[in-house]
Amino acid sequence: MTLPAKILKLIIIPLLTFILTLVSCSEKTDPATALSDAEQALADGYNDQAVELCNRLLATDSAALTEDQLGRMALIYLKVAEADNSDEHIADATQCVRRAWKLSSDSMRGFVSTLSTEEIPQFVMLTRISGYIDFPPDLSEEEFPEDSIH
Repeated sequence: MTLPAKILKLIIIPLLTFILTLVSCSEKTDPATALSDAEQALADGYNDQAVELCNRLLATDSAALTEDQLGRMALIYLKVAEADNSDEHIADATQCVRRAWKLSSDSMRGFVSTLSTEEIPQFVMLTRISGYIDFPPDLSEEEFPEDSIH
């Protein structure tokens, strides 16, 4: 092996690997900052950017999210669905609420107490949807009236 090839193999390749590792690690933002950015994007009317930031958070920092952060993300998804007049992000909002309630129902009760009067009915709807998913009602034992057709 020639001297330039040895230098390339021993110095430059590990150096490039190290630099790429630093760059990729620096792109990771903390969940609080990313969530604040998503809320600001939503407030500025950039719904797609808000959803992208939330999706990225769920994909990369899912385990690090707190109940409060999951609740805030659920509201972002819900507000985007409402603004776009579509149900596309309702499932994402519901999943955030489900995970948040599973982490700590006490913390979620505290979170609900911080919501505005406009947000409470929306969040209650998400909570009910998630409740029906986690604890579906048993419809097999429903009583039928005597004169109904079976």
